[in-house]
Amino acid sequence: MFTQKKFNSLSIEAQHKKVAELLKKIYFQFDQETFFYIQKLETYMGLKWTIHDDLESLSNSFHKHMGQTGNGISEHSLLIKNRDLDKASKDWLNAVIYLDHLRSAHNVGNIVRTTEAFRLGKLCFSDNMPDISHPSVCKTSMGTHHWVETVDKPIAELPAPLIVIETHQKSIKLQDFKFPKTFTLVLGNEEYGVSEKLLEKADQIVEVPLCGQKNSLNVAACFSILAWKIDQDLRKTVSSP
Repeated sequence: MFTQKKFNSLSIEAQHKKVAELLKKIYFQFDQETFFYIQKLETYMGLKWTIHDDLESLSNSFHKHMGQTGNGISEHSLLIKNRDLDKASKDWLNAVIYLDHLRSAHNVGNIVRTTEAFRLGKLCFSDNMPDISHPSVCKTSMGTHHWVETVDKPIAELPAPLIVIETHQKSIKLQDFKFPKTFTLVLGNEEYGVSEKLLEKADQIVEVPLCGQKNSLNVAACFSILAWKIDQDLRKTVSSP
């Protein structure tokens, strides 16, 4: 416990960091004594806001303090409750998601997270790219990397058909395509898309139709749309009599 004199001897950044640490602690496991202690520390700092004992207030105060520490907030630092773990999980689908030379660990982590959210299947990584063991991938995946299975095989040994996502003169619009029960989905590099070699091997080329001047989406954002469509196509198929 800090006395006012000792607490005020800290730098402003250190004061905010200490309070943020305490707020994070009681956000996940509320403790009234620590709550009142935080209020006292904020009084020492002469702050204009006061926390209340609800999650929204604790979260907003945490981010206000973190904003004063000079450290940015990335999504893996958000205070996300695990109450959704009480929900019954669905079975995994039989898709394999093949990532073709993606460069961004942030994109890969988001794809891992979406794969788990929809329980699409397994992930397969091409050579020389951040994979599920990369620290930034793990952080961005929000812990879902623990639940997503990976497969280490050449693309020729992955389940057919090979469905490539790309804007192409031979592509099928997503709304006109229905995903089969088993398949391999290929997502391409952020700069040049799917390699020509894989395009030549594709059984189907599918594109997400867009309306704007920029004829592309971030690969992780595009995958979220595909994941929803896959879920709609296959969960209905699985549950049908």
